Amino acid sequence: MRVHILLLTLLAGTCNLGGAQDAHFDQAIRNKSISADLANSVAQVAWLSQMPVIAELAQPLPTIQIAGGTHSLRYLLDDIVRQAPGYQWEAKGKAVHFYSKVLRDTKFNFLNLRFARFTMPSNLSEFKLSFPEREFGLLQGYSGGGIATIAVGDTVLEKDLLQPTTLENVTGREILLKAANERPTFFSVIVFPNADPTKKQMEQDMNRNWFWQAFKDQHFGSLYVEPAAGTRQLR
Repeated sequence: MRVHILLLTLLAGTCNLGGAQDAHFDQAIRNKSISADLANSVAQVAWLSQMPVIAELAQPLPTIQIAGGTHSLRYLLDDIVRQAPGYQWEAKGKAVHFYSKVLRDTKFNFLNLRFARFTMPSNLSEFKLSFPEREFGLLQGYSGGGIATIAVGDTVLEKDLLQPTTLENVTGREILLKAANERPTFFSVIVFPNADPTKKQMEQDMNRNWFWQAFKDQHFGSLYVEPAAGTRQLR
């Protein structure tokens, strides 16, 4: 009997958790009209909803039009997908994964590369600085150590601590989503030069169009996407 009661309690807790997550996607969000490229549209929805979104996008970027009003997060994401053929979104715990279905599975999408071992940094600022370099190193065939750079950290994200867990045999995508779930206080948008980039293109463009923003920032920062060589933006 005690085991039976415990099982019912666990099931009830699971249902309540699922309901809480569903409620977040159905929350009412007031938004002004949006007319922007796909990257900025996804970023604006993430900012308005305070939902950590990890986006993998490919140039050329379609223009998205969303009417102003009161909408649910689910409606806004679905409306973007409707206007961006080949894209999809999925709930991943406390985060949203928004991606090009073709790009997600391409060989030189660096988020598909696997780290034999990866230790999470102590905070999101360190993660933002070091993770792209670790990915670049992995793309180059190294163990993911990357190239040391001198850069200024993010004073806002620095306050968001991470558990220094060591992960084994994980993809970059899994690491990024883990960070977003552990500290759902930011969104990250990566714009690839096209849906099936070559290794050379990734070596040249990997860090140019990788955007991060903390929800605790005072203002939303528009994303300037540098066009890939030979790529024309859709209008």
